[in-house]
Amino acid sequence: GENLSKADIAASQAALQVKKAEAYELGESRKVRAEAAVLDNENRPILKAHLMCAAVEAALRHAPRALILESAFTSIADMGKVVYPWLPVRLIARTRYDNLAKIPSVRAPVLVMHSREDGVVPFPMGRALFAAAPEPKEFFEMTGSHDEGFLDAGPAYPAAVRAFLERPYQPR
Repeated sequence: GENLSKADIAASQAALQVKKAEAYELGESRKVRAEAAVLDNENRPILKAHLMCAAVEAALRHAPRALILESAFTSIADMGKVVYPWLPVRLIARTRYDNLAKIPSVRAPVLVMHSREDGVVPFPMGRALFAAAPEPKEFFEMTGSHDEGFLDAGPAYPAAVRAFLERPYQPR
């Protein structure tokens, strides 16, 4: 990836202006938080999630302006199969986070961001979420590792987010 200056990193973070969202009750035995939410000019949240994807559930409940998924998994069961292939995770997991089943019902524009080099969440999971998401949707292929893909992608990362958020999507 490119060598980024502190100013470039700050610009990447500013592009998503993250702050903790309110906890959303998911009905799966606990409260979880969307990783980040920022309000747009109409006071509607732009939800962003890295890996955990509580934002998919939050998007179903709170009509966001946009949903951004970075290095996201399809479900806990699918991730469990990757991490613990010998365990029947689908049978024993209490928490589902079945993002693949839920994303077709999201009524906001969706940006899925994933890297082929992600060593935690397999790239095909990002592609599967993108395929299942309704239009309008976009896919941004990052480069680099799971936790540093946004840095390795360099200026293309905030540019992709900014372009996605600036497009005039028709409300669904």
